[in-house]
Amino acid sequence: MRPIFSLCACTLGLLNAETGHLILAGDPKQLGPILRSPLAINHGLDVSLLERLMTQNDLYNKDNMEFDKCYVTKLILNYRSHPSILKVPNELFYDGELVACANEISSNQYCTWEHLPKRGFPVIFHGVPGKDERESNSPSFFNIYEIEVIIDYLKKLLLTQAKRGMSRISPRDIGIIAPYRKQVEKIRRAIRTDEDLQNYMCIDDLKVGSVEEFQGQERRVIMVSAVRSSKEHIFLDELFNIGFLKNEKRFNVAVTRAKALFIMVGNPTILRTDESWGRFIDFCFDQGGYTGLPFTSVEGIDEVEKRLLALNIQEEKNDRNYFNLP
Repeated sequence: MRPIFSLCACTLGLLNAETGHLILAGDPKQLGPILRSPLAINHGLDVSLLERLMTQNDLYNKDNMEFDKCYVTKLILNYRSHPSILKVPNELFYDGELVACANEISSNQYCTWEHLPKRGFPVIFHGVPGKDERESNSPSFFNIYEIEVIIDYLKKLLLTQAKRGMSRISPRDIGIIAPYRKQVEKIRRAIRTDEDLQNYMCIDDLKVGSVEEFQGQERRVIMVSAVRSSKEHIFLDELFNIGFLKNEKRFNVAVTRAKALFIMVGNPTILRTDESWGRFIDFCFDQGGYTGLPFTSVEGIDEVEKRLLALNIQEEKNDRNYFNLP
């Protein structure tokens, strides 16, 4: 269960000021309205009424680190996720106030899974030095390297016989999230054409979709493919509001869908350019949940970028001197 902020208001002009109450329930830290109309966006309708109240009306703001209980009730008990899955989004978006209350038998189910990098920590970040590609007839991106890793984990989940203390999982209990339509299509096709998976019972019940399709839902296991592996496309993602990078709400929704096991597949070099994903990757590494692309090659990225930047500055200075520019 995600945190819910309930707002009681009789000052909105919608109800009788003396006897009426309007209660809005939702989470302004997760995805809001999805709009295609530029006119609606220009008028601010891409921000929900709940979020506008909490960011623009003093009645619904915190005072001395607390909400006014006459107007806001913050539900902090989370009955969905294992504490390790909840850790980073709780600190980033909910002031560390969420309390993990999920059934321990259910949420700990994959703590003994043999494919975990660290026993007892059901969160995996699998670093992949992939390549994001596009087909000539589509502007959407896909990443074959990440699809191969996702399919490998899927087969480990579905085709391995039940271990002691771990029941077999149904495809309907697994969700795969990708930010681009083409990656969703490619993953679905890979599942349909894999010799081991195509005839697996109820495999069509396994949902593959975008973050938006998973909002409000949950699965025992969630796998995420980030796709992006080229810095040159990050600006386009931010400009057109696609992908995971520079979008805290998509990050928050993606990470908080899982109940017992969360697997993230992506290029750490690119994802670490985003503050939220960087925090998550560092958390996985510190807790022993990181695997794949050696993390030492990621740790040196900041230093390499500084050196390249210094070289560019030096070259720019030399060019200016050559042309007698100030």
